[in-house]
Amino acid sequence: MKEKKKASFLTPLAAVCMCIFFISVNLCTVKAAAGISVDTHSQQDIKKMYQQLDPQPQSTEYERKPGTKAPYSLGKVSDRTLQNGLNTLNFMRYVAGIPYDVTIKEEYQELAQAGALVNYANGGLSHSPGKPSGMDDSLYSLGYKGAGSSNIGWGYTTLYSAIVNGWMEDGDPSNIDRVGHRRWCLNPTMKQTGFGIVGNYYSMYAFDRTFEPTEYYGVAWPAQNMPYEFFSSYYPWSISMGKTVDASSVQVTLKHNNTGKTWKFSSSSADGDFYVNNDNYGQKGCIIFRPKNIKEYVPGDSFQVTITGSGLNVSYSVNFFKAHEHTGGTATCCEKAVCSICREEYGGYGDHVWAYRKDTEGRHYKYCTAFSCNAHKYESCTYKDGICTKCGGIKKLDRPKLKSVSPAGYRTVKITWGKVAGASSYTLYYRKVGDTKWRLVKEDIKGTSYTHATSKTAPLYLGKKYTYMVKAVHSGAASEASNASAAIAPRIPKPTITKISKNSNGVQLTWKTVKGAAAYQIQRYQGGKWVTAGETKKTTYLDRGAKKKGTYQYRVRSCRGAYYSAWSGIKTITR
Repeated sequence: MKEKKKASFLTPLAAVCMCIFFISVNLCTVKAAAGISVDTHSQQDIKKMYQQLDPQPQSTEYERKPGTKAPYSLGKVSDRTLQNGLNTLNFMRYVAGIPYDVTIKEEYQELAQAGALVNYANGGLSHSPGKPSGMDDSLYSLGYKGAGSSNIGWGYTTLYSAIVNGWMEDGDPSNIDRVGHRRWCLNPTMKQTGFGIVGNYYSMYAFDRTFEPTEYYGVAWPAQNMPYEFFSSYYPWSISMGKTVDASSVQVTLKHNNTGKTWKFSSSSADGDFYVNNDNYGQKGCIIFRPKNIKEYVPGDSFQVTITGSGLNVSYSVNFFKAHEHTGGTATCCEKAVCSICREEYGGYGDHVWAYRKDTEGRHYKYCTAFSCNAHKYESCTYKDGICTKCGGIKKLDRPKLKSVSPAGYRTVKITWGKVAGASSYTLYYRKVGDTKWRLVKEDIKGTSYTHATSKTAPLYLGKKYTYMVKAVHSGAASEASNASAAIAPRIPKPTITKISKNSNGVQLTWKTVKGAAAYQIQRYQGGKWVTAGETKKTTYLDRGAKKKGTYQYRVRSCRGAYYSAWSGIKTITR
């Protein structure tokens, strides 16, 4: 799960207030799908479920407000707010055709709330946050665990908005290549969750897999029958197959049934954005694509999706319709403009957040217009050009340049790079030589170097070679990737000889313990070549083969199985 900043927008609803003529294409039925296993709900059933669950952009209510200054306290989000969050999440899941009875678990609720509190106290988003000044260890430990196991977000005014316009969108440059937040929301194995809210910081516990194993796969967004109110042209399309997918062989065809226009996507060429991600965000094997040159989706739009390659034979249709059937009322907007960098808030309601978009430097913001029409729960949102008067808005970050990559200990590598102007942190990735997928090493790195020690999530193995790359980050917007490093193989560190002496029995050598070493090999230089004097598991060795009145050179190296370190420095002695 990566950090999620508010940089998305709702589907424009100006069409609600005028007559639109379109060709009717399969409005209420869905063609038989192939290669996926999800429940299919009719448009009428989805409308009924929408009325039943009634997800709303409600303001946050607390039973106890959180303490946001030392010594800090969690507070308690009201049951009404939590239930509305569940209703919003479960409606998304119902539309997607997966189990929609997710409930709150108190343990998860506490973790999510603590995660939101720690991020609020630190004034920034992180899945591995630092300890806020004045926070006790137990609360910080809870918050650290909560932030690391949750979807997180900042800048939203309601939990509803965080779910619908944040985690379910995932179209910004920092998230589109994996749509991890969306996949956690639509994880078929999820049964329980928790929602944390402190100020405009949000979290949703995501690691529950109570329903595992599952018969559901091919979970798609947009779904086969799709309320257009919950999808826009900025949202990427995605489908999670529940198994590893070969990115090099997958081919996607998207056809607009109304006009016959077709978009094709593959690793070699794509009519828009295209990614394949096999990490375990909810379900693995996620195919992601976003067609270019679509301004908006409207009720009546019908598409056919076909996916082949990597053993897949997937076909399903997507039909957009209007789920909202209110009679009368006025659309309203309850969000002010907030700069994503300096957090300056200004303007009246109707101005949204400064946004980063892939095709710009982010110098624009969302703007809402209220309509008197039959959709009073929603506002029509567009973008307007503008620059934050305090800090200048989000500027496109330069790509970092790697400086050095070198062994730094047992199964440990040190990476350094150049500083990028405007970057608040860096994200480091690596991959094994021969792999195509980059894996996360560490987020939220504050300096320009990092020592990567082997771990469960980012392992390093002896005998394998790895390359590294880094991205600069500011307020959730990431730069292009740096150059990839030269391949490097983690090694066992070499020993350092600390003492060499002679006695009546031979030459005695002593060296420092080396982490990861199972044994040590000692060599003596004689007769114009190096010969092995012996091996030992200890950090001292007596060479009885050194004759009196002879001058000898020695060196030592660490070993573990078939792997050896470099040789130590040479020591010379005359016996």
